[in-house]
Amino acid sequence: RSQRQATFQHVDLAEVCADVVELLRPLWSSRRRGYKAPIAVRLRASGMACVSGDPTELREVFTNLLKNSLDAVEGGGTVVIGVESRGGRVRVQVADDGAGIPKDLLGKVFTPFFTTKGEKGTGLGLCLAQQIVERHGGDLTLASEVGHGTTATVEIPETSQGSMLPPVSGRLE
Repeated sequence: RSQRQATFQHVDLAEVCADVVELLRPLWSSRRRGYKAPIAVRLRASGMACVSGDPTELREVFTNLLKNSLDAVEGGGTVVIGVESRGGRVRVQVADDGAGIPKDLLGKVFTPFFTTKGEKGTGLGLCLAQQIVERHGGDLTLASEVGHGTTATVEIPETSQGSMLPPVSGRLE
């Protein structure tokens, strides 16, 4: 773990989430041409929200969470990604107004190979996302209400860019 964290760098989660939205935009932007119910995806981020981490791994987390929300609103709906810095932590919430997850299944969603997607899913996405977030010193939780949607919340300790700079080598004169 310490070796892996040695390669961590300064990462702006607002920027990572914006990249993920653009990467996945084709999944919902062409729906009207196919006469499918529209899906709206909104990103709400104010300012920088910086953590120490691996940008590739963090992009994987938010790609998975956004894809899950898009699956949940396949029949049309809204997904909102909110990024904020508060109390020394960066919080990213991916909320959808889909069908929600029944309480008896909510406790199983982080279990490897558990899926509600049938052949479409492997059951590894949330399990891996949780492991990545924990490796970054954070938490991943889900809150859901049947008929009202699901909110995935990621919280990771905030860092300032100055604390991520490598130590200066050489002598001061």
